[in-house]
Amino acid sequence: MQGISIKTDPTASNPWYWNENFELNNLWLHHMYVHDTDSEGWYIGYYTPEKSTVVYTGETVTFKNLKGEDVTYIKGYSYTKKAHYLTNFRFYRNNTEHTGYDGVQISNSVGEVYYNRLYDCAYKNESAQTSGMSIQSFSGKCYNNFLLDNYGPNLQVGPIGNIEIFNNVVQSKRGMTVQFLFSYDTPE
Repeated sequence: MQGISIKTDPTASNPWYWNENFELNNLWLHHMYVHDTDSEGWYIGYYTPEKSTVVYTGETVTFKNLKGEDVTYIKGYSYTKKAHYLTNFRFYRNNTEHTGYDGVQISNSVGEVYYNRLYDCAYKNESAQTSGMSIQSFSGKCYNNFLLDNYGPNLQVGPIGNIEIFNNVVQSKRGMTVQFLFSYDTPE
C-alpha cells in the first residue's frame, strides 16, 4: 500500500516544471490520517535541491518563466535543471503511523510544518529510508510536532535557508532523535 506522493521529477523532457519556470504555491495538507504503508507515508517535493546538466529531449518550445521572460528550450541542447519549489507550503494536523519508509519526507519547500503526530514510522529500517519526519531542502518553521518511536532519526533536517525548529516532542527507543544535514554543494 502506498502513501501520498506529491512531486514533479525535473526530467530532461519537462522544462515547464524546472526551478525558475514553475513553483507550486499554496499547497496546504491538513487533517489527514496515513497509516500502514509499505513505502513513505508522505512524499512531498522532489528529493534533492541539486542542479544538474541535462540534454533536453523534448521538442523545441518557448514559454514565459516565473520572471515573465521568454525562455526557449531546443531539442539536443544542454541545460541546467533543478527541481521547482513548493512555496507558502503548509503541512499540519496530520497523523502518520506505521510506514515502511520515512513517515514524512518534505523537500524543496518553503513554509511551515506543525501540529503533526508520527508514530512507528520507517519500520523496514532500510538505509536512506529511515526517518519519522525528514524536512530536507526546507526553509521555514517546524514546530509543535509529536514524533514517537520512529526508526532512524525521528526528525531529520536539511535547511536551504532560514529555519526555525521549536516546541517539538521527539522521543524514541529505536533511533536517534534529531539529525541535521548540511550541504555545501547546493548554495542558494
